[in-house]
Amino acid sequence: MKRSLDVGYGVLVALLTFAGPALGQQPQAYYTPSGVGTATLTLAAGAFFCGNSLVTYAGGSLPWTGTTNYVFLDRSSTTCPPAINTTGFPATGVPIAVVFTNGTNITSITNLSTWFPPTLTTLDVSSFGGATADVQIKNCIAALPPSGGTCDARGLTGSQTWSSNPFSSVTKPVTVLLGAGTISVSQTIAITTGQVWLIGGPTADANVGLHQSVVLNWTGTGSPLFSVSGSAAQGTHLVGIALDNHGTATVGIDIESGAGDVILDDVVIAQPATPFSVAGIAAGMGAGPGTNPATTYNVNNLTLRNVSLYSAAPIGIFLSQVAASALLEDVKVSGSTVSSGTVTTSGGSATVGWASGSTFSTNWVGSPITINNVIYTVASFTSGTSLTITPAAQTSGTYSYTGPSFDLQLGDPTGGRGVIAVHSIGSIYGVPVNGKTPVYLARVENALFSGNYFEQANSITPASYSVETTGSTYARNVSLVGSTFRSVAASSGTVNTGTNGSCGASGTSVCLTSPSPLFVTDGSWNNQTIYIGPYPYVIQTVTDTTHLTLKTSAGNQTASYFLAGTSAFDLNSPVAQVSVMDSHMTGFANPGYLFHVAQPPQKAVAIGNDLQFTGGLVADSTASVTYLSNTAASARLPDQIAGGGPLTITKAMASGVNDKGTSSGSVTFDASLGNTQKLTLNGITTGNLINCQAGEWLAFDVVGDGTSTHTFTWGTNFKGGTNITGAPQTNAGEHNRQSFYCESSGTAWATDPMQSGT
Repeated sequence: MKRSLDVGYGVLVALLTFAGPALGQQPQAYYTPSGVGTATLTLAAGAFFCGNSLVTYAGGSLPWTGTTNYVFLDRSSTTCPPAINTTGFPATGVPIAVVFTNGTNITSITNLSTWFPPTLTTLDVSSFGGATADVQIKNCIAALPPSGGTCDARGLTGSQTWSSNPFSSVTKPVTVLLGAGTISVSQTIAITTGQVWLIGGPTADANVGLHQSVVLNWTGTGSPLFSVSGSAAQGTHLVGIALDNHGTATVGIDIESGAGDVILDDVVIAQPATPFSVAGIAAGMGAGPGTNPATTYNVNNLTLRNVSLYSAAPIGIFLSQVAASALLEDVKVSGSTVSSGTVTTSGGSATVGWASGSTFSTNWVGSPITINNVIYTVASFTSGTSLTITPAAQTSGTYSYTGPSFDLQLGDPTGGRGVIAVHSIGSIYGVPVNGKTPVYLARVENALFSGNYFEQANSITPASYSVETTGSTYARNVSLVGSTFRSVAASSGTVNTGTNGSCGASGTSVCLTSPSPLFVTDGSWNNQTIYIGPYPYVIQTVTDTTHLTLKTSAGNQTASYFLAGTSAFDLNSPVAQVSVMDSHMTGFANPGYLFHVAQPPQKAVAIGNDLQFTGGLVADSTASVTYLSNTAASARLPDQIAGGGPLTITKAMASGVNDKGTSSGSVTFDASLGNTQKLTLNGITTGNLINCQAGEWLAFDVVGDGTSTHTFTWGTNFKGGTNITGAPQTNAGEHNRQSFYCESSGTAWATDPMQSGT
C-alpha cells in the first residue's frame, strides 16, 4: 500500500510540474506550508476564488495524524477551507502539500502550492465558477487587479457556447487566451469600456482538429459578431481567430467611434456558412452604408495584418470613416459574394424595384447589375428598395438579379465619410467572380498601394475595372506602385451579321442576338478587334447597345463573338493626382486599358509600367494623362505629356552649358553635348554645327572680348543667324544670344533676332 501511494504521489508531482498554470492560477497567496522539525503544521495566509466568491484564509495550523498527510483546499465546501487527510487528494481538492512525519514531528514537506502565482496578473479561467465559458471568463476578469492581467482559458477546449458578452464591463487592460475549439456566440462580443487582447490559436483556420485553432461562430440575428468602439477600447487586438456565421450577422468585425490603434492580426473569414450581409470587416461604418456619421473620422490608426477573407460578404473590407491612418499588410481578400434576389422592371423604364432577397446599397452606383441575364449599370441609388439603371430595362416583369461586390471599399460616396492615409502593402484583391470589382475608391485621400496584386477574371461585364472610381465623391493622391493587374475578363455572346435575320443592309452590320452582355457605347470599342466565330474583325462604330458596324464585311451568319472590355483603373469621377508606376498589367484581352477615362482627371500619371495587353494606355486618347517610359509586348509605348500630345525625345537633353572657351578660327559646336552652347571671341571665328537632331532646339551665347576687329560668322549649316562684325557686340563681356531650330541633322534655322547686352 505504501508503494502504491508513493507511485500515485510521483505521478501527481509530475502532472503538477508539467501542467503548472493549467491547474488553476487565480488570486491567491501561497498557502505556504511549514513546520519541519516540529509537531505543528502551519499554513500561510491565502485567498481563493471558491465558486463565484473570493474567500480568504488568515493563516493557521492543521492537525496531522499519520506518517503521510495530504493537505488541500476543500472545494466541496462553499468556503474552500484548508483540509488534511491520510488517504490522498480528493477529486474536489486543490493540492497544497504532502506532509511526512515520524509519528512525533514533521520530517519533510513537499510543497505543491508553488504553482500559485507570486502576483495576481495571470489567472486560470478553468478554476473559476460558471455554467459556461463566457461566465468563467467574466469572473476571471473581475478577479484581476485594477492594472489588468491575463486570463488563460486554454484549458477550455472543444465546442463552447457564449450566451453573453464576457467583456461588457471591462475597465482595465485584459488579455484572454482562448482554447482550441468552436465558440458559438449569440450576442455581439462588444469591446467598449477597456482594452482587450483576444488571442486564439497558433494559426487562424476553420480546421480546429488539424491546427488547434479558435473559431468564433455567430448564431444570433442581425448584428456584428465582434465590435470595438469608444476611446476606452483603444489598443484592442484580435489575434489568431477565425470567424464563421450560422446566423444572420451583418458584419464579422466592426470597428467604430473613437476606437484607435486597433490591430487585427492573423484573422480569417473563409467561406462562412452564411456570408455576412454587409461586410466581412468594417471600420467607421456607423449605422451602415449611406448614413451620415455623428462625428468626423471616428477610427484612427487601424492595422490589418495577415488577414484573409474569402467569400465573406458583398464587401470584403469596408473602411468608411478612417483617418491617419489605416495599414493593410499581407491582406488577402477574394471571392467576395454577390448580392442577389428578385426585382421588378418595366420595359423602357430606368427604375428598378426590389422584390426579394438582398436589398440595394448606395455603393452600387456606377457598378454592374445583372437582371434577367442582361448586364446594366447602376445609374443612381434611391433607397434599399429602389434604384435606376442605364440603359433602361428591356422587358417588364419580376426577374432574378445579381448585384456588384467589392473586395475592398474605401469611403462611402453618399454618407459623407471618407478614408485618409491608407497604405496597402503586399496584399491580394480579387478572384473570378462575375460582376465584381476588386477595389472601389469611393471617397479617399492619400492612398498608397505598393506591391499588391489585383485580379479580375471570368467576368462578362463589358466595362469593368480592377480599381474603380465610378460614382465616387473624390479620389485624391492615389498611387499604385510595383503592383500587378491581371484580368482575362471578356465580353461574349451571339450575333447576327450582314443581312442575316434582318440585321442590316450590308455585310458590315452586326446585331446582338443573345440577351447579354450589351455592346459598350462610350467609344472604347471603336477600332478594336472583335472575334465573330473564329475570325477577327475591326469595329468601325458602336451604334447602340445592340448594333455596331465593322470596317470589313463579315458576310451573313449567326455566330458567337468575343471581345474583352476590362481596364485596370477607372477614372470616371472627380479624380486628382493619380499615379501608376513600375507596375505590371497582364492577361488583359483586347481592348484592356491601363486607364479608362470618361471624366478627365487632374494630374494622372503612368510611368515605367510593363503593360502586356493590346488595348492602350487610355481609352480616351484626348484625356489629360501623362505617361512616360511604359512598354507593351516588349515595345516602347509613345510617351505623352498631359494635354500636349505625343512626346518623342531622340536623345537625352543635356543640362548646363557646353562652353567652348576662348577660340578663333573654325569652331565646331557639338549639339550632342548640350542644348546651350557658349563661345568667347579671340579672333576671326566661324561656327560650324554637328550632331543636331531634327526637331531639336539650341541656344547660343557668343561673348565679346573687347577687340573690335574680332568677328564671328555662322557657318553654312546655320540659316538666318546674325553675324558679329564689331562694336558694341565685340565689347568686353557683351553677350550675344540667338536660338536655332534643327530642321534636319545638317541644318539649323534661327528662330529669333540676336539679342545683345551685358
